[in-house]
Amino acid sequence: MDIHIHLIEITDKTKNVVITTKLPKMQSLQRILSLQLANAAREVLGKCLCAKKPWISQATLASIDQCRQAIRKGDVEEYRRLAGPQRRSLRHDKQQWMEQVARTGENHLLFGEIKDAFASFRQLKQKCATSSAPLKTLDGKL
Repeated sequence: MDIHIHLIEITDKTKNVVITTKLPKMQSLQRILSLQLANAAREVLGKCLCAKKPWISQATLASIDQCRQAIRKGDVEEYRRLAGPQRRSLRHDKQQWMEQVARTGENHLLFGEIKDAFASFRQLKQKCATSSAPLKTLDGKL
């Protein structure tokens, strides 16, 4: 999309300067520029993959994306071929992340930073499911 801007017209008789502009609204210009910048970045850098968990690496995200594409195409054989390495990669990434968090916690302990150490160790703890109903015996008693 081309944006044409006419800035100055000078009339000979009165020596007045007349400024004429054909500018799009600033908001639309900003939107156009941001879309063009996003498209150029997408072409150069490729698709950005975001992980929901902190331990998932970019390589694992790429394999997850391949599995998703195989499912969308309906190619079950390709999905089954990719699913095993994907699970192994996820387990490896999580193990690496847990070891790194544990090392961080140990370093905090070495320097006497107890709160920071336990904050690191708390990340390793799995979330416990809370039951919303009390447990009852078979005859209905608490």
